[in-house]
Amino acid sequence: MIENMWSLNLSDTPTVNPPVNIVEKQCEYLREATSGRVIAKVLALPDLVLAPDIQADGRIVHGHAAQPVPQAQSKHVKPSIQEHLGDLGSIYFEYEFFLTSPCTPNYKFRIMFFSYSVEPYPVNIVLDSDIAKELREEQYISCLSEVEFIVAVKNILISDKVNKVIAKLNAVALHEENKRHRIHL
Repeated sequence: MIENMWSLNLSDTPTVNPPVNIVEKQCEYLREATSGRVIAKVLALPDLVLAPDIQADGRIVHGHAAQPVPQAQSKHVKPSIQEHLGDLGSIYFEYEFFLTSPCTPNYKFRIMFFSYSVEPYPVNIVLDSDIAKELREEQYISCLSEVEFIVAVKNILISDKVNKVIAKLNAVALHEENKRHRIHL
């Protein structure tokens, strides 16, 4: 019999709360608060991508695919597998966070993009420009810890811009509910 050589002590509860969990919980709270009239969603962009470069105009451009590992030119040159296959620091999880409503399936208000690596902090945020202006923040924010990320998300969610969009989506949904109710009378 071959012995188990893994020395693992894993828990079902992560020691660090992934940023996506924090934002998804806020989505649940908004759904409850608006009786489902206004919905916040988090959608994953491609699950695993090479580390992005953020251009001055806000476009996110991804690195090129890994090249084949070259053959060593001599006995003394050893190729680095991490150099050619990528290390964990070059993998990013990217998400789009936006508001919508069941009554407006073709409308969404993008609050922000956020991304992080396997190591969940720092989290990089690209904010809606109006929210950034209102908060007197740069459009690109980097949160170095869970606490910083929670504070940033809270400030974003309590902004006037986000609350105005929620109010407008709620008003549209209420109008549609009332219209359906009048039709059924």
